Amino acid sequence: MTHSLSRLIAFPFAIILIFAFSYGGFDFTGPKTIAVLFSLIALTLIYVFNAQINIWWWKRRPPPLDKALRSWVARYSKFYAPLNNEEKEIFETRVSAFNHIKNFTLKVEREYQLEEDVKTIISHEFIRITLGLDEYLYDGIDHFVVYNHAFGSPEIPALHTMELYWEDKVVILSKEQLINGFFQPELYVNTALFMAVKSFIMLYPRLSYPEVVSLTPGDIADAHGIVLEVIIAALGVSWVNRLDLLVFCYWLYPDRTASFDPDRYEQLAQIFNRFDLSESTTG
Repeated sequence: MTHSLSRLIAFPFAIILIFAFSYGGFDFTGPKTIAVLFSLIALTLIYVFNAQINIWWWKRRPPPLDKALRSWVARYSKFYAPLNNEEKEIFETRVSAFNHIKNFTLKVEREYQLEEDVKTIISHEFIRITLGLDEYLYDGIDHFVVYNHAFGSPEIPALHTMELYWEDKVVILSKEQLINGFFQPELYVNTALFMAVKSFIMLYPRLSYPEVVSLTPGDIADAHGIVLEVIIAALGVSWVNRLDLLVFCYWLYPDRTASFDPDRYEQLAQIFNRFDLSESTTG
Protein backbone atom coordinates (compact mmCIF):
# COMPACT_ATOMS: atom_id res chain seq x y z
CA MET A 1 0.00 0.00 0.00
CA THR A 2 1.35 3.40 -0.97
CA HIS A 3 1.37 6.30 1.47
CA SER A 4 1.82 8.83 -1.34
CA LEU A 5 -1.32 10.88 -1.90
CA SER A 6 -0.03 12.12 -5.25
CA ARG A 7 0.17 8.53 -6.55
CA LEU A 8 -3.34 7.77 -5.34
CA ILE A 9 -4.68 10.89 -7.06
CA ALA A 10 -2.79 10.08 -10.24
CA PHE A 11 -4.02 6.50 -10.45
CA PRO A 12 -7.51 7.10 -11.92
CA PHE A 13 -6.13 9.49 -14.55
CA ALA A 14 -3.55 6.88 -15.55
CA ILE A 15 -6.34 4.30 -15.87
CA ILE A 16 -8.29 6.68 -18.13
CA LEU A 17 -5.26 7.05 -20.42
CA ILE A 18 -4.66 3.30 -20.55
CA PHE A 19 -8.30 2.65 -21.36
CA ALA A 20 -8.47 5.43 -23.95
CA PHE A 21 -5.33 4.42 -25.83
CA SER A 22 -6.22 0.73 -25.66
CA TYR A 23 -9.58 1.17 -27.35
CA GLY A 24 -8.89 4.15 -29.60
CA GLY A 25 -11.82 5.88 -31.30
CA PHE A 26 -10.66 9.49 -30.93
CA ASP A 27 -12.23 12.46 -32.60
CA PHE A 28 -11.43 16.14 -32.14
CA THR A 29 -14.34 17.06 -29.87
CA GLY A 30 -15.33 13.61 -28.63
CA PRO A 31 -15.59 12.80 -24.91
CA LYS A 32 -12.68 10.36 -25.09
CA THR A 33 -10.35 13.03 -26.48
CA ILE A 34 -11.47 15.51 -23.81
CA ALA A 35 -10.92 12.89 -21.10
CA VAL A 36 -7.41 12.19 -22.40
CA LEU A 37 -6.49 15.89 -22.52
CA PHE A 38 -7.91 16.46 -19.03
CA SER A 39 -6.01 13.44 -17.69
CA LEU A 40 -2.74 14.58 -19.26
CA ILE A 41 -3.11 18.04 -17.72
CA ALA A 42 -4.00 16.52 -14.33
CA LEU A 43 -1.03 14.14 -14.39
CA THR A 44 1.31 16.98 -15.37
CA LEU A 45 0.11 19.11 -12.44
CA ILE A 46 0.39 16.15 -10.06
CA TYR A 47 3.93 15.52 -11.25
CA VAL A 48 4.95 19.19 -10.84
CA PHE A 49 3.40 19.51 -7.38
CA ASN A 50 4.14 15.96 -6.26
CA ALA A 51 6.25 16.96 -3.24
CA GLN A 52 3.85 19.67 -2.03
CA ILE A 53 0.86 17.32 -2.28
CA ASN A 54 2.59 14.58 -0.31
CA ILE A 55 3.95 16.92 2.37
CA TRP A 56 0.49 18.44 2.85
CA TRP A 57 -0.91 14.94 3.26
CA TRP A 58 1.85 13.59 5.51
CA LYS A 59 1.47 16.52 7.88
CA ARG A 60 -2.17 15.56 8.35
CA ARG A 61 -1.91 11.78 8.03
CA PRO A 62 1.66 10.67 8.77
CA PRO A 63 2.43 7.19 7.45
CA PRO A 64 3.28 4.51 10.02
CA LEU A 65 6.95 3.96 10.70
CA ASP A 66 8.42 1.15 8.62
CA LYS A 67 8.48 -2.13 10.54
CA ALA A 68 12.27 -2.50 10.25
CA LEU A 69 12.82 1.04 11.53
CA ARG A 70 10.34 0.45 14.34
CA SER A 71 12.39 -2.56 15.42
CA TRP A 72 15.57 -0.50 15.09
CA VAL A 73 14.20 2.25 17.35
CA ALA A 74 12.97 -0.30 19.90
CA ARG A 75 16.39 -1.94 19.97
CA TYR A 76 18.68 1.09 20.09
CA SER A 77 16.75 3.99 21.63
CA LYS A 78 17.06 4.41 25.39
CA PHE A 79 14.65 7.33 25.13
CA TYR A 80 11.97 5.15 23.55
CA ALA A 81 12.13 2.29 26.07
CA PRO A 82 10.34 3.97 29.05
CA LEU A 83 7.54 5.47 26.95
CA ASN A 84 4.07 4.02 27.39
CA ASN A 85 2.30 2.49 24.39
CA GLU A 86 0.48 5.69 23.42
CA GLU A 87 3.68 7.75 23.62
CA LYS A 88 5.56 5.13 21.60
CA GLU A 89 2.94 5.28 18.86
CA ILE A 90 3.08 9.08 18.75
CA PHE A 91 6.86 9.02 18.69
CA GLU A 92 6.99 6.45 15.87
CA THR A 93 4.44 8.38 13.81
CA ARG A 94 6.30 11.65 14.22
CA VAL A 95 9.65 10.09 13.33
CA SER A 96 8.03 8.66 10.21
CA ALA A 97 6.55 12.05 9.29
CA PHE A 98 9.95 13.71 9.78
CA ASN A 99 11.62 11.05 7.63
CA HIS A 100 9.11 11.59 4.82
CA ILE A 101 8.76 15.38 4.92
CA LYS A 102 12.34 16.56 5.38
CA ASN A 103 15.04 16.37 2.72
CA PHE A 104 18.09 14.28 3.66
CA THR A 105 21.16 14.32 1.43
CA LEU A 106 24.41 12.40 1.70
CA LYS A 107 27.19 14.52 0.15
CA VAL A 108 29.96 12.47 -1.38
CA GLU A 109 31.21 12.65 -4.98
CA ARG A 110 27.56 13.12 -5.91
CA GLU A 111 24.42 13.68 -3.87
CA TYR A 112 22.72 10.52 -2.63
CA GLN A 113 19.72 9.69 -0.50
CA LEU A 114 20.79 9.15 3.09
CA GLU A 115 20.40 5.63 4.49
CA GLU A 116 17.12 5.11 6.33
CA ASP A 117 18.69 4.19 9.67
CA VAL A 118 21.02 7.21 9.62
CA LYS A 119 18.09 9.40 8.62
CA THR A 120 16.16 7.98 11.56
CA ILE A 121 18.94 8.90 14.00
CA ILE A 122 18.47 12.54 12.99
CA SER A 123 14.67 12.32 13.13
CA HIS A 124 14.85 10.52 16.49
CA GLU A 125 16.86 13.33 18.09
CA PHE A 126 14.76 16.13 16.61
CA ILE A 127 11.46 14.49 17.48
CA ARG A 128 12.32 13.49 21.03
CA ILE A 129 12.66 17.09 22.23
CA THR A 130 9.29 18.04 20.73
CA LEU A 131 7.41 14.89 21.73
CA GLY A 132 5.43 16.75 24.40
CA LEU A 133 4.49 19.61 22.04
CA ASP A 134 1.88 20.07 19.32
CA GLU A 135 4.36 21.63 16.88
CA TYR A 136 7.05 19.07 16.19
CA LEU A 137 8.23 19.52 12.60
CA TYR A 138 10.59 22.53 12.97
CA ASP A 139 8.85 24.39 10.15
CA GLY A 140 11.32 26.03 7.81
CA ILE A 141 14.21 23.73 8.66
CA ASP A 142 13.70 21.28 5.85
CA HIS A 143 17.16 20.27 4.63
CA PHE A 144 19.69 17.98 6.30
CA VAL A 145 23.03 17.54 4.59
CA VAL A 146 25.37 14.81 5.81
CA TYR A 147 29.07 14.43 4.93
CA ASN A 148 31.04 11.25 5.57
CA HIS A 149 33.66 13.24 7.46
CA ALA A 150 34.33 16.58 9.13
CA PHE A 151 33.77 19.55 6.83
CA GLY A 152 34.50 23.23 6.41
CA SER A 153 32.07 25.88 5.21
CA PRO A 154 32.13 29.54 4.13
CA GLU A 155 30.78 30.53 7.54
CA ILE A 156 33.12 28.28 9.55
CA PRO A 157 36.37 27.50 7.67
CA ALA A 158 37.77 25.22 10.41
CA LEU A 159 36.86 21.56 10.09
CA HIS A 160 33.81 20.78 12.21
CA THR A 161 31.11 18.12 12.50
CA MET A 162 27.86 20.04 12.99
CA GLU A 163 26.42 23.32 11.78
CA LEU A 164 23.09 25.09 11.51
CA TYR A 165 23.29 27.38 8.49
CA TRP A 166 20.50 29.69 9.60
CA GLU A 167 20.25 31.82 6.44
CA ASP A 168 19.05 28.79 4.47
CA LYS A 169 17.89 26.87 7.56
CA VAL A 170 20.01 23.87 6.67
CA VAL A 171 21.45 21.45 9.22
CA ILE A 172 24.84 20.00 8.24
CA LEU A 173 26.34 17.00 10.01
CA SER A 174 29.26 14.60 9.81
CA LYS A 175 28.00 11.04 9.43
CA GLU A 176 30.76 9.45 11.51
CA GLN A 177 30.25 11.82 14.44
CA LEU A 178 26.48 11.62 14.05
CA ILE A 179 26.44 7.84 14.46
CA ASN A 180 29.06 7.70 17.20
CA GLY A 181 27.35 10.47 19.16
CA PHE A 182 24.03 8.66 19.10
CA PHE A 183 25.37 5.28 20.19
CA GLN A 184 28.14 6.52 22.53
CA PRO A 185 27.15 9.97 23.82
CA GLU A 186 29.47 9.61 26.80
CA LEU A 187 32.47 9.47 24.41
CA TYR A 188 31.35 11.56 21.41
CA VAL A 189 29.23 14.65 20.91
CA ASN A 190 25.64 13.77 20.04
CA THR A 191 25.61 16.22 17.15
CA ALA A 192 22.06 15.47 16.00
CA LEU A 193 20.74 16.25 19.48
CA PHE A 194 22.80 19.43 19.72
CA MET A 195 21.49 20.62 16.35
CA ALA A 196 17.93 19.75 17.37
CA VAL A 197 18.33 21.91 20.48
CA LYS A 198 19.95 24.77 18.56
CA SER A 199 17.26 24.63 15.85
CA PHE A 200 14.47 24.66 18.43
CA ILE A 201 15.89 27.68 20.27
CA MET A 202 16.45 29.57 17.02
CA LEU A 203 12.87 28.89 15.92
CA TYR A 204 11.35 29.70 19.33
CA PRO A 205 13.61 32.35 20.89
CA ARG A 206 10.93 33.97 23.06
CA LEU A 207 10.00 31.05 25.27
CA SER A 208 10.60 31.30 29.03
CA TYR A 209 14.04 29.74 29.01
CA PRO A 210 16.09 29.64 32.22
CA GLU A 211 18.46 32.51 32.90
CA VAL A 212 22.01 31.57 31.87
CA VAL A 213 23.84 34.91 32.16
CA SER A 214 25.13 33.97 35.61
CA LEU A 215 26.53 30.68 34.30
CA THR A 216 29.65 30.03 32.28
CA PRO A 217 29.87 27.25 29.68
CA GLY A 218 32.43 25.66 31.96
CA ASP A 219 29.96 25.65 34.86
CA ILE A 220 27.38 23.85 32.75
CA ALA A 221 29.85 21.37 31.29
CA ASP A 222 31.45 20.53 34.63
CA ALA A 223 28.08 20.01 36.31
CA HIS A 224 27.10 17.50 33.63
CA GLY A 225 30.46 15.75 33.34
CA ILE A 226 31.11 16.65 29.71
CA VAL A 227 34.25 18.05 28.07
CA LEU A 228 33.53 21.54 26.82
CA GLU A 229 36.47 21.60 24.41
CA VAL A 230 35.10 18.61 22.51
CA ILE A 231 31.80 20.39 21.87
CA ILE A 232 33.59 23.58 20.80
CA ALA A 233 35.75 21.55 18.41
CA ALA A 234 32.63 19.89 16.95
CA LEU A 235 31.16 23.36 16.33
CA GLY A 236 34.41 24.60 14.76
CA VAL A 237 34.27 27.89 16.66
CA SER A 238 35.87 29.27 19.83
CA TRP A 239 32.70 29.52 21.90
CA VAL A 240 29.36 27.87 22.58
CA ASN A 241 26.00 29.46 23.32
CA ARG A 242 25.25 28.88 27.01
CA LEU A 243 21.53 28.26 26.53
CA ASP A 244 22.21 25.78 23.72
CA LEU A 245 24.66 23.99 25.99
CA LEU A 246 22.33 23.92 29.01
CA VAL A 247 19.37 22.56 27.02
CA PHE A 248 21.61 20.03 25.30
CA CYS A 249 22.86 18.81 28.68
CA TYR A 250 19.29 18.71 29.99
CA TRP A 251 18.33 16.29 27.22
CA LEU A 252 21.58 14.38 27.45
CA TYR A 253 21.67 13.93 31.23
CA PRO A 254 18.40 15.12 32.78
CA ASP A 255 19.26 13.62 36.17
CA ARG A 256 22.44 15.73 36.29
CA THR A 257 20.53 18.88 35.36
CA ALA A 258 18.04 18.17 38.16
CA SER A 259 20.91 17.79 40.65
CA PHE A 260 22.81 20.80 39.31
CA ASP A 261 19.86 23.22 39.38
CA PRO A 262 16.34 21.96 40.17
CA ASP A 263 14.76 25.31 39.26
CA ARG A 264 16.30 25.43 35.80
CA TYR A 265 15.41 21.77 35.35
CA GLU A 266 11.74 22.51 36.13
CA GLN A 267 11.70 25.49 33.77
CA LEU A 268 12.98 23.34 30.93
CA ALA A 269 10.60 20.50 31.79
CA GLN A 270 7.69 22.94 31.54
CA ILE A 271 8.85 24.33 28.19
CA PHE A 272 9.06 20.88 26.67
CA ASN A 273 5.97 19.60 28.50
CA ARG A 274 8.10 16.68 29.50
CA PHE A 275 7.23 13.81 31.75
CA ASP A 276 9.88 12.88 34.29
CA LEU A 277 12.77 11.10 32.60
CA SER A 278 15.40 12.12 35.14
CA GLU A 279 16.48 8.47 35.45
CA SER A 280 17.00 7.97 31.72
CA THR A 281 19.99 8.59 29.48
CA THR A 282 20.40 9.53 25.86
CA GLY A 283 20.37 7.27 22.80
